[in-house]
Amino acid sequence: MADLCVNFAGLRLKNPLIASAGPATANVEMARKLVDAGVGAIVSKTGFTKKEYEKWVGRKDIFPYKPVYKYQSLHKGRLLSLPTLSDVPVSDMARRIEEMKKLDVPVIGSIMGLTPQGYRESAKVLESAGADAIELDLCCTLPEFTSRYRYAGQNVNFSPKLYVKLLKTVKDAVAIPVGAKSTVSLYVYPKLFEGLIRTKLANRLPDFVTLVGQLDENPGVDLNTLEPLIPHISTFGWQGSLAKLTYSALGTFSSALGTKHPVLSASGGIRDWEGVVNSIALGATTVQFQTAILDKGV
Repeated sequence: MADLCVNFAGLRLKNPLIASAGPATANVEMARKLVDAGVGAIVSKTGFTKKEYEKWVGRKDIFPYKPVYKYQSLHKGRLLSLPTLSDVPVSDMARRIEEMKKLDVPVIGSIMGLTPQGYRESAKVLESAGADAIELDLCCTLPEFTSRYRYAGQNVNFSPKLYVKLLKTVKDAVAIPVGAKSTVSLYVYPKLFEGLIRTKLANRLPDFVTLVGQLDENPGVDLNTLEPLIPHISTFGWQGSLAKLTYSALGTFSSALGTKHPVLSASGGIRDWEGVVNSIALGATTVQFQTAILDKGV
């Protein structure tokens, strides 16, 4: 059998397939099924400090929180995202990660916060629980909080200076790899590039960047030759499949950053082996998926 092992930001994975943060990675039982099915690593459901979560929603009795998952679809009922507030306090997620660590695959802890201090606290809690790396959730779109909570979710990507401050705060707090997951749209990617350049100058580059695409659709590669199918027809954003929007983000960032440091992970719309091959051919070291699990089970 071919050796599919990859080095992902210093973590040795038996293959490049990662179960991304979401409902499917919220508990140990599902994590065990995913490991038995052969995933190379798991990103835990995103955790939030209880204090900051209560501040956000304005309630003291928020946990346990039962979110309503809302399907967003662009084509033939295809699930593209599950926007929801995290229902897992980071202290709870830490206990689950302690159990997941017995499954013998790397576990990456996903966190979100309202402030750098919130991210730092969550990162330290998950590191102490045994997480092998931290992924900052800078992906979720939270436009109603843009002015008030500039560090929440995707909001931080709009300010390169805040991006640098957040990466520096978390990387200085833990000794394990730290990555950032960002949605890459036409209006975000110039800011994100600047943020990455600033982190490099500050010697605080993320160890990995997880990309969810919203750029022009990219047709991917010829599966026989692995040559990029370029030029392509621009569609300017939310038109076409999410996977091909992610291919575009990968092609753009791998061309500009290279693929060594930070390493790139694809996330968003990847549902089959063709998506995996396309993603890796366009610069990804690993490929994250969640939708296929929710649709088809493990």
